[in-house]
Amino acid sequence: MALTANEILSRLGQNILKDKSQSDQARYLLPFVLLMRLDSKLRPSKAKLREAAADWDKVQLAADRDESGLEAMDAREITGHYFFNLSVYNLASTRDPQSTLTRLQAFVKDFSPRVRDLLVEDLKILQKARDLNRATALFGFIGELVAIQGETASLDDNAFGRVLSDLLQLLSEGTNDDASECATPRDVVDLMVALLPRPTDAGEGRESISVYDPTYGTAGLLVGAAALLHERFD
Repeated sequence: MALTANEILSRLGQNILKDKSQSDQARYLLPFVLLMRLDSKLRPSKAKLREAAADWDKVQLAADRDESGLEAMDAREITGHYFFNLSVYNLASTRDPQSTLTRLQAFVKDFSPRVRDLLVEDLKILQKARDLNRATALFGFIGELVAIQGETASLDDNAFGRVLSDLLQLLSEGTNDDASECATPRDVVDLMVALLPRPTDAGEGRESISVYDPTYGTAGLLVGAAALLHERFD
C-alpha cells in the first residue's frame, strides 16, 4: 500500500521536526519530498546524462546553465524530462556522517536553472537543510527520506501529485487557506480533456491546443491534460 502524506509527515515530522507545528512540519517537508521525487525520476538516466555532459565546456558547466545549453546537450532526449541534474551525487549519496549538508548543497545546485531556483529561492530548501544540520538532524532526516523514496518509487505522477496536494492541505491547516479547494479530481481532468477538440479540429490554421488552469496548485490538471493529449493526439 502506498504511503500517504500523513504517514510521511508522521515518519519525518514527529520524529525529526517534533518541536514544530504540523503546518510548519509540512512546510519543511514539501521541498524535500519534491527533491526526492525529482531524484527518482532522473536516476535511471543520470549516468548517461553525465557522460554526455563530459563533452560540455567546463566553463559553461561552472556557469549558470541556460536553455540553450540544455538544448545543446539534448538533455531531454536522454532524460525524457525538461529538467536535469548533473551532480555526482543523488539523494542517497548525499547522506554522510560528516558532510551531508555540503553534499546536499552540491546536489541541489547542479539542477537545471528552473528547478534549482524553485527549490532554493521559492521553497528555501537549503535554508531548511542548514536549520536541520544545526539541530544535528539532517543526517537522520535524509536517511528516512531515502527509505520513503524506495517505498514511493512505484507511484505514478498522478498518485504522487495527490501526496503533494495533501501536504499542501496539511500546510494550510491553521490558516484561512484551503488547499483542497484547488484540487481537481482525476475524473474531472479526464472529462475536460475528453471534451477538447483535436488540434486539427480546433480551427483554421490551428496546430496546437492550449490548456489553462489559473489555480494550478500542484498542477494535477495540467499534468493530466498533457499526458492524455499526448496519448490521444500524438
